Amino acid sequence: MNVNAEYESIMSRTHHVQTDTYHHNTLCTARNCYSNCHEYCELEFLLDPNEIWRRCAAFESQAYGGRRPTNCVVCHHSYREHRHFHTRWEVETRTETVMDDNAQVKYSQAQSEVYSIQYQKSTIEQAINRFQADILQHEENLGKLCIEFQNVALSGSFAGHIASAIRLLEVRLSTMKSNGTDAQSIGSMEGHIASLQQRLDIVERARQASQVSSVSYATSAPAAPESAVGENPKPEARWWRFGGGNTGKG
Repeated sequence: MNVNAEYESIMSRTHHVQTDTYHHNTLCTARNCYSNCHEYCELEFLLDPNEIWRRCAAFESQAYGGRRPTNCVVCHHSYREHRHFHTRWEVETRTETVMDDNAQVKYSQAQSEVYSIQYQKSTIEQAINRFQADILQHEENLGKLCIEFQNVALSGSFAGHIASAIRLLEVRLSTMKSNGTDAQSIGSMEGHIASLQQRLDIVERARQASQVSSVSYATSAPAAPESAVGENPKPEARWWRFGGGNTGKG
């Protein structure tokens, strides 16, 4: 048996079929009997089963002391079931496709689940792509804000403030460990430090990306046009004329 698809099976089955012959044969017609009881029967074609019983070799046996048995010596069915035919029984192998209804239902359900999972996967991937784009935009905005803060603040960059806070917490953590502080408090402090370190990494990454973007814009900005050849330059302002003393005649 070869499996074809998920719910179909290709099976080879044997069937008994009658094939035509040029000569007549004595065949049994009993139900589910496919016996060729006497092929190439030398008698004339007979229609009467009594004549077939009386004269055909299918009913000859030495075991009955010269008497003809009423049952065929080949298939053991009654002589009344035997006839002459211009055919013979043969065995034929046929290939059939067998449908398994239960397997088909399970296969259809599995296909529907696959399509549903694929749709959910596609939806999740689209959402992840949107979130990643939003993160990049937020990091860019954060970098710009960090640079603006650095330009207006008196005490350095925003990343510096976070780094200072981390150093202070690390010192505090070291003191807690040396003083025998409980594990839960130490774990909480380590969590705060890790959270600040993560924020510092984000700020640094955003700042660097913003700086790269600013440099790229500056290098790609068009240069100011030069003065046309032969154009007279503007006269230099002579502010000294409006100085202290009056140089005119009195």
